[in-house]
Amino acid sequence: MARLPMRKDSGENVSMWDPFRELNRINRELEAAMARWQNLWEPAEGMQPAADLEETDDAYLVEVELPGIKKEDISINVSSQRLMIQAERKERERTGILRHKTRTMGVIQYELDLPGEVDVEHAEASLQDGVLSLKLPKADTNQSRRIPIH
Repeated sequence: MARLPMRKDSGENVSMWDPFRELNRINRELEAAMARWQNLWEPAEGMQPAADLEETDDAYLVEVELPGIKKEDISINVSSQRLMIQAERKERERTGILRHKTRTMGVIQYELDLPGEVDVEHAEASLQDGVLSLKLPKADTNQSRRIPIH
């Protein structure tokens, strides 16, 4: 009488060994490992940078970490209550063979709903040491204006 191969799992259950089940498990593990490896080489789309929002009496101060990005590769749009920043970290042209890569390249996006309305005409931005700093003055919502009737 032939003995069939048996398999014992971690719960001490005994079942018949199925070589195809093992091959499927190995295939899933290889696919997961290859996906992780492939992600190192593809540009990361829509990366979220680290950022702080500080509220003062007269403005909202926003600091966004954008190391290695030139100011001409940054786009800032602000509406009365929304801030949108898009930046691109570009791969530099290489003359040698790249043997190791852990830096991510690609588009970085940051969007923020502001706690109050801002005066978009007087918004300011500066980039220093890889940190984008924005000063968004608060809008004067208590400002009144006489409206004539025509």
